[in-house]
Amino acid sequence: MEKFFSDKEKGFKIKAIRTDGGGEYSSGEFKRELKRSGIEWQVTMPYTPQENGVSENSNRVPVERANALIQHAGAPKPYWAEALQATVDLKNVSWTKGTHGIDATPHQLCFGWKPDIKHLRVWGCTAYCFIHPAKRPDKKSDLTAEKMVFVGYTQITKQYRLYNPAARRIVISRDVVFHQDTLYFYPTD
Repeated sequence: MEKFFSDKEKGFKIKAIRTDGGGEYSSGEFKRELKRSGIEWQVTMPYTPQENGVSENSNRVPVERANALIQHAGAPKPYWAEALQATVDLKNVSWTKGTHGIDATPHQLCFGWKPDIKHLRVWGCTAYCFIHPAKRPDKKSDLTAEKMVFVGYTQITKQYRLYNPAARRIVISRDVVFHQDTLYFYPTD
């Protein structure tokens, strides 16, 4: 928990935290850490989300955007978490009205440099993931790529998150050919 309340990474001091009083915030360890860090704990009244409008809006907008991605792609509901993560990633590289009248992306405000957006792709499109020769049993006759669905971005490197429905698993790869005009769930062939 010490890393969470640390002001060393970005140089900002957390002055207060406002929560809804849920059980996840009532542990003795949480309260002690807040007190040790000099952070005021503000608890809203039950059933009054309007008391924390910024937080409620910050939660509502990504959920609505994730639902839009799901509907556009025709994806089934189990893809919802991947769509939600992709919307958060997109929000972080999208222009917004920042603090003190500065227009920038959240990424730029946090890290001080503009993010590269050349890697952005259409969520839910068909993607062909290269199969490394070492993973092909018969090097000459086996397929060189697998058809998958693009579901998002990785947080650490410039790689993509793909879902392989046949194997029922997420695959991380940078060697991908995208068919952005073909949504995986609405095949055009």
